[in-house]
Amino acid sequence: MIDRIDQYLTSTHDAALRSLFDVLRIPSISTQPDHATDVIASADWVATYLESLPDTRVETWPTPGHPAVFGEWLGAGPDRPTILIYGHHDVQPTGDLSKWSSPPFEPRIDSGGRIVARGSADNKGLFFIQLRAVEAWLKGVTDGCPVNVKILIEGEEEIGSPNLARLLEEKRDQLKCDLAVVSDTPHWRPGRPAISLGTRGITGLEVKLIGPNRDLHSGMYGGSVPNPIAELTRMLAALHDARKTVTVPGFYDRVKPIPNDLREEWAKLDRDVQDDARKLDCGLVGEDGFNTLERRWLRPTLEFNGITGGYQGPGSNTIVPSWASAKITCRLVPDQDPDDVQAKVKRYLETLAPPGVKLEFIPRRVGCPSYSIDPNHPALAAAAKVYEEVYGVHPVRIREGVSLPILPAFKSILGADTVLMGFCDPECNAHSFDEFLDAGEVLRGARTAARFLNEIVRG
Repeated sequence: MIDRIDQYLTSTHDAALRSLFDVLRIPSISTQPDHATDVIASADWVATYLESLPDTRVETWPTPGHPAVFGEWLGAGPDRPTILIYGHHDVQPTGDLSKWSSPPFEPRIDSGGRIVARGSADNKGLFFIQLRAVEAWLKGVTDGCPVNVKILIEGEEEIGSPNLARLLEEKRDQLKCDLAVVSDTPHWRPGRPAISLGTRGITGLEVKLIGPNRDLHSGMYGGSVPNPIAELTRMLAALHDARKTVTVPGFYDRVKPIPNDLREEWAKLDRDVQDDARKLDCGLVGEDGFNTLERRWLRPTLEFNGITGGYQGPGSNTIVPSWASAKITCRLVPDQDPDDVQAKVKRYLETLAPPGVKLEFIPRRVGCPSYSIDPNHPALAAAAKVYEEVYGVHPVRIREGVSLPILPAFKSILGADTVLMGFCDPECNAHSFDEFLDAGEVLRGARTAARFLNEIVRG
């Protein structure tokens, strides 16, 4: 049976790449209002593709923002598990076009066999791999897919999925499933797949420190009124100690020790990332007592994302500025609550503010808990087995340092765990110029994803 699936995927691979190029040509940039019609066009492409699959029911779900597309094939029957495949058809803005080696919405295969285009890795190419796996079962064999399949491809992930939680609540019955599968993460290294045990959560805020009610002449007033830039930078510096530990009281209250087996595994993997210091032209630093991967995957952080205040134009303007502000985000690990951590950061900043200034907090629309899946979950064993069959190497166990709000939402609303199946290069330039996906991964990934749909039943 699997041989027939492989044969179908191989014989239709060139046509599949042409189909993928069609959707990559659509500039579905969800954050820019002038591309709203393009996001609709990419949703239409997804709907049309799903409608081409035998016996698949398809709906386009409007939201207050951009549309999502839902499809389902339930031919395996009620005694078989139901798998929900999730992806997103919206993409990031292009950034500086002069840095691209070719127009970002004119996909091409470069001399290294890489598909270069915005959305090739994040996420059109990766959700397409999953769709190809379903297509192979529905068109490549006569018995149909070994599991029931539901597909949800949304159009707002790149703007934080503001309408997705409500959509999950409203469509809970239609989306009911036993397991979710998401392909929106990379391999550990090219040709070396990874089994992900979860993601970090996130919370954020902006703090604004206000001194005088207007900018003042620094000669006339300097030294006699608070300087918001000076005071704010002192406050920010106090949020970490010399060991790069976060000093916010209670910040680590719910943080558990990293399991010893993961520490041992990650100590071996950590050697692979030390070259990042050369690639990034900076040192690798962080919280004392932990290696680079532990800091990225299973330790919480408090980061300054931006700071502003005073005069920043050409030349000089010798003022005491009226205000200064900083944007802060915290990446969170299992059991940390986003609202609780944000409240603790606020309270501590209030204690650090000196007399004579006013403190304001501006909420940021970011916040979700971390996500974890049981390392012994049978779906992870199934994923590891099929990765090894296709790639010829055993995958490594990792966590993701990023935050994916959809994962805790699937767990809390649908009651479903999620398996992350990555297929792109870890340096695929997602969100940057010359984003790429290895064209060979479209075939290898589809072969892997198709096997997973079969293995999840056998396991």
